[in-house]
Amino acid sequence: MNQQKVQKLTYLVFGVAAIAVCISSPAHAASQQNSSELSIKDIVEIIVSVLGTGFGLFTLWRGIEQYRKDQKWKRAEFVVKEIKEFNSDPAVKKAMLMLDWNQRKIVLSEEEEISIEMIDKVLCKALVSKTYKDEEGGFTREESLVRDTFDTFFDYLERFDSFIETGLVTKEEFSPYLSYWLNILGNKNSGRKDAEFYKCTKQYLDWSL
Repeated sequence: MNQQKVQKLTYLVFGVAAIAVCISSPAHAASQQNSSELSIKDIVEIIVSVLGTGFGLFTLWRGIEQYRKDQKWKRAEFVVKEIKEFNSDPAVKKAMLMLDWNQRKIVLSEEEEISIEMIDKVLCKALVSKTYKDEEGGFTREESLVRDTFDTFFDYLERFDSFIETGLVTKEEFSPYLSYWLNILGNKNSGRKDAEFYKCTKQYLDWSL
């Protein structure tokens, strides 16, 4: 339940209760007396009733607020857990390095001793919207590893998006952890990558997702 819904529910409860008190108090007094004037006892009863209703509404409001805070805290814990798993994945770490750098030696496979240095050039060769590059006899082992790495990275992003789409969490709760990488991936004016990178990654995402 988001904050707007909580506020609306609180206002509704207060409004209904206030109307009920206004209507029921005079009716209750009238049923007890035929006189048009209220006795001190009646006035005291009305005051006690109003105070009791007010206390009940206050308790309800505090309960709703506490529930909202608990839910927000649970969502924050969930997001932190998911991001921790995301950041600790070896493939994601390699993808982040390739996004963060234009030229740097990055080890793709220690067992096979495969690494890349001209990152952007390799990315545009690897991230094409095909399962097999006929014109070049297929992907090189280097390019296949790059594709596997980014497949894992994009799978996580798709997973996070599904959490947002279902209302489990909000985009704003993931934003502090992902905005840096999403800016590199999606902002052509960021100056981080050239136009060819954005062209090939868009085609790859459209094809693979």
